[in-house]
Amino acid sequence: MKRELQYRVRAYAFAVWIKNLFVPMYGQYDWTGRIISFFMRVFVMIGRAIALCLEAIIYGIIIILWAVFPIVALMMFVLSFVRGAFFVQVRGIY
Repeated sequence: MKRELQYRVRAYAFAVWIKNLFVPMYGQYDWTGRIISFFMRVFVMIGRAIALCLEAIIYGIIIILWAVFPIVALMMFVLSFVRGAFFVQVRGIY
């Protein structure tokens, strides 16, 4: 999972956005163009940071489910075996 998150950080290219934070977009070197470019890049970086956090949370949930699923499946099997439901199903087959 660490590799996937590192890949996502590189894909979102935060370093490029930060490096070009004060560079005006589309060659607009007047003050209006610089201000609009600055705030536009700030909003885009905030959106990308939110998306990266959501992806990290989703990866975390997937890891937790992957770790918990075998335990839950084993518990369900044991409970079914103890309550006798397993034997009722087996007797119905024969």
